[in-house]
Amino acid sequence: MANQTIPPDAEKLSVTLKQLTHLKSEVLLGAPYASRVSFGLLFRLVMTDDTVPVLRQIDALEGRRPLSTSKQPAPFKHPPLAPFWHAHYFSSRHTLRNIGERWNIARGPGNNDLSSALNGIAEQHGHDPDKCKRCVSHTLFGVS
Repeated sequence: MANQTIPPDAEKLSVTLKQLTHLKSEVLLGAPYASRVSFGLLFRLVMTDDTVPVLRQIDALEGRRPLSTSKQPAPFKHPPLAPFWHAHYFSSRHTLRNIGERWNIARGPGNNDLSSALNGIAEQHGHDPDKCKRCVSHTLFGVS
């Protein structure tokens, strides 16, 4: 691990085990697996506001709800994470980046796939604005 310097204005934080248990229960909305969630994940959830989507995915991994339609969970292959599993989750804050990734907007020579998809929609449904809007939404976002 890299040498980390503690800023001179840093504050120490200490909590009792009882306080930590209560904090986990509050942040994780009373999830039955709260005791198994690390303080690092707990802190990240508070800082990123991704609590609900991550809890949905953990619920799915725990068999408490159906798996999402994102990439299937899989175990990590290499240490030090090898005993743990990797899972994707959906969060609205990732929408624009995911669109950019899917349609190669962020890198490469351009958006040939996107241009082709939009031209196809215009050819098939350009005469029907309502149908056209729904097709564009479905194509870009995977929703009707």
